[in-house]
Amino acid sequence: MADYRPDWHEFVAHEIRSRLGHEKRDKQSAKMFREGWMAVVGTVRADFMAKKAASRGEPLLLESRNGFTDTRAEWDSEKGELTRQRDALKEELEKAEQKALEAKEREEAVRKEKEALQRDYTNEKAEWEAKNSQLIVEIGQLHEEKKLNSSKEETVQTQLIALREMMEAATKRSDEPQAELKRELEAKEQELKRLQENDKKIRHRLKAAKKKERDLEAELKKMPVGVVLKGESKTLELMKSGKKWHISCYP
Repeated sequence: MADYRPDWHEFVAHEIRSRLGHEKRDKQSAKMFREGWMAVVGTVRADFMAKKAASRGEPLLLESRNGFTDTRAEWDSEKGELTRQRDALKEELEKAEQKALEAKEREEAVRKEKEALQRDYTNEKAEWEAKNSQLIVEIGQLHEEKKLNSSKEETVQTQLIALREMMEAATKRSDEPQAELKRELEAKEQELKRLQENDKKIRHRLKAAKKKERDLEAELKKMPVGVVLKGESKTLELMKSGKKWHISCYP
């Protein structure tokens, strides 16, 4: 209160003069004077502090029956309540900021996971396309090989027919040598047998290649079209080999 003392004395003197007047008091009115003076001082002090508080931007202090002491206690109580409310709001704000930070971290984690899944999907799709392209080339080569083998087989069969006819004609003519024709006929029969075995192998390889082609088509159907966030819960879904993996992200 040292800062207010000069103004305080002047203020109190002015209020006493205005409220009690300038006349002198005798001994009989001393008690009344003291009581009145104390009442005036209490009221004046409360008014003075209220004006000072208002000039500082603090809430106005209400006058009370007991003067400044009770008014200050009320102000302290109000200030303490406001302080508690401020601290509660500050704590709530810190919690909200922490939740926002955690949500941002979860969102970042899901984004990274999505990118990783997208990379895996892209690599898997590229691998599938490479296998499919290689299989297409292999099937084309097998068809060409089968076509060539069939052409050779037809040629050998035609040659066998001609050799058999020549053999029958030579048998009827006993003066013709039959040993050379017989060896040539046996060679052609072995060649035809080899071509027929080769045709079976080619068919078997072609069948296996066709099965690979069907397996690749089935694998392609099981692969996801992409990696997307689905649903209101923002669930990251990836389908692979007929199964599903879920990564949940809550905002």
